[in-house]
Amino acid sequence: MRNKQAASIGLKYSDQMELQRLQTIELRYQSLVEHNTAMMCTFDLAGRLLSCNPAFELATGYREEELLLKSLESLIVDSERIHASDHFERAVRGESVNLITRMVNINGQVQDIGVKLIPVYSLDQIIEIHAVGKDITEQKKLEEQLRRSEDSLALAQRIARLGNFDVDLLTRRMHWSDEMFQILDIAPDQISPSYEMFLNHVHPEDRDYVSSSVKQAMVGSRFNIEFRIVCGDGSTRLCHSRGELIVDGTGRAVRAVGFMQDITEKRQEQEKLLEVEQLYNLISENAQDIISCSAPDGTCVYVSPAVRTLLGYDPEEVLGQRVAASWHPDDLAELMKRTFADVDMFSCRVRHKKGHYVWFETTFKNIRNENGDIQLVVGVGRDITERMQAEELLRQSQRRLALAQRIAHIGNWERNPVDDIIYWSDEMYRIFGLEPLTHMTLEQILNRIHPDDVKLCAQLFTVAVLGNPYQVEYRIIRSNGEVRFVHSQCEGQLTEGQVVSIIGTTQDITERKLAEQALQESEERWHKSEKLSSIGQLAAGVAHEIKNPLTSLKGFTQLLQSTHKAARQDYFDIMLKELDRIDWIVGEMLILAKPQVHHFELKQLEPLIQDVVTLLNTQVILNNIELIYEFESDVPLIYCEANQLKQVFLNLIKNAIESMPEGGRIVIKIKDDGEQIRIRICDQGEGIPADRLAKLGEPFYTTKENGTGLGLMISQKIIAAHGGTLDLFSELGKGTTVNIALPRT
Repeated sequence: MRNKQAASIGLKYSDQMELQRLQTIELRYQSLVEHNTAMMCTFDLAGRLLSCNPAFELATGYREEELLLKSLESLIVDSERIHASDHFERAVRGESVNLITRMVNINGQVQDIGVKLIPVYSLDQIIEIHAVGKDITEQKKLEEQLRRSEDSLALAQRIARLGNFDVDLLTRRMHWSDEMFQILDIAPDQISPSYEMFLNHVHPEDRDYVSSSVKQAMVGSRFNIEFRIVCGDGSTRLCHSRGELIVDGTGRAVRAVGFMQDITEKRQEQEKLLEVEQLYNLISENAQDIISCSAPDGTCVYVSPAVRTLLGYDPEEVLGQRVAASWHPDDLAELMKRTFADVDMFSCRVRHKKGHYVWFETTFKNIRNENGDIQLVVGVGRDITERMQAEELLRQSQRRLALAQRIAHIGNWERNPVDDIIYWSDEMYRIFGLEPLTHMTLEQILNRIHPDDVKLCAQLFTVAVLGNPYQVEYRIIRSNGEVRFVHSQCEGQLTEGQVVSIIGTTQDITERKLAEQALQESEERWHKSEKLSSIGQLAAGVAHEIKNPLTSLKGFTQLLQSTHKAARQDYFDIMLKELDRIDWIVGEMLILAKPQVHHFELKQLEPLIQDVVTLLNTQVILNNIELIYEFESDVPLIYCEANQLKQVFLNLIKNAIESMPEGGRIVIKIKDDGEQIRIRICDQGEGIPADRLAKLGEPFYTTKENGTGLGLMISQKIIAAHGGTLDLFSELGKGTTVNIALPRT
């Protein structure tokens, strides 16, 4: 019994000790998990998170209770989810899997992590997946930087055609960079590099030199040589190699490192540059233009010998001097305002050693370094003094031409018949009253020509393209509506029978045309005056010859009428009426012939016109005429001979009545325009044809069957004596208007 109790006590003690051991292990595991810097977590077989340590919480930014609601896929970036799921499935099937993936934290930041997925068994069955992860973001960045650095080095070596080598002198093993294989034209995967392989590719004539240089390096610890190699295709390349030995603590050489560069193109470029330099020196030494090089601050560092010929200085006198110091002050001030490009040109005056200035046109280029800073300014200066003088003479000639054109109102133009571009001088724009434009088109010109002349001008412009010259006078209309007269002429310029240009001139002849019109009107007035004078003299003679016999005839006719009561009295009435008409005509002729004594005084116009209408009232009523008055109030008095004006109004109103035998309306207007008193008499008669209207006012020319033509002529003479004008306007079928303008007092 005691033995059984003792055994039972021993068993319990053993179990208790095992339990304590297991508890201790669990505590150690929990402590390891809790304090481990690696991310640790457990997933069920469906990928749901069961537990995690603080390092995992810190990496994701979530608390454990938040993470328990998430799956593995929700923590992985979209592009990595399929890859991560495949690895998780492998772990579920019993594999321990290493995985590199990308995890996204609570802030959306992405981390590269390395994860080991470990299946956890219980009774030979996988019950969960344990994951241990490490943030390898920085490691990935370093690896990427290393890869880029190696790629950059390889690219740099490829661009520079430079390869490096490393020889272990103890093991005789040699390492070549990829570019070494490229230079020697050997495939990297075909054979291991060796010194013998290298020597086999050295040009036969250079092998001894290379071998002796390497042997000397074993003593002197370094070498620097140039030699030729023969490539696989048989071509020869020039290489430069430099290397040195690395010794251990005992002074024994253990490694040889160095580089080899293909300098074939570089040497060729150097040779070309040498040729260019020699050519440049040849050109600069013998060029007639001055070639110079200046530092960024404008100090001359080189100038060609041409400076001696063009400016009188020896090159040594210019070196070290500021280039701009010899520029004309006015030109320097202007050039300081300009913004220049890297390649540009400018003109300025440069002081000659003798003191006078020479015009130079300089083309320059800024030479910049890799940082964009100007290192050198290269310039080529050409003496353009003669050209500038010629241009100044041309400008003076152009100014004189423009002045002459302005004085004579003559503009010149040129038309290109191919693209129809028309050039105008400044005076052409002034003649047409336009602002100067780049060029004019034919349509724009035609739009400025008077409508009555545009058809003729369009035809002539078309003919000119065929090479036919023309001269024409036409009218133009300016923007302000002013009409001007111009004379234009042109001729074509031929090349191989083709018209290549049409050159012409246009002159403003308005003043001349107005003068010609004024002269013509003056001549017409003189002829009319001469005619009136002749007619007056004739009228005076005829009137005196008729007056006395007429008086006798009229007296005896009246006497016979009174003594022959039984005779036909109607015959006597007709005879006396005709004698009165002859007497009236003779009176009109005497008025025309002899100077009148005028008694001018201030009068109102309205009463004068009313007196005339009163005299004609019976004729107005009999002819069914309606008189309409449009008199302005406060029309000032005019200085006139009242009876003579009444005679004018009588003649004009009577003419208006006689032009409307079927009746109508006569409108009489009086208006003060501030400068003149205007009287207008308008009727609704048949009107007067234009060809007959122009002749009205001439002696004995009339539109009436029994008229003499003296009435209108006498009326014009009376109005002219009052310092006024009398004009007629008529339109067939609509009537006639008479306008009288008298000076305002």
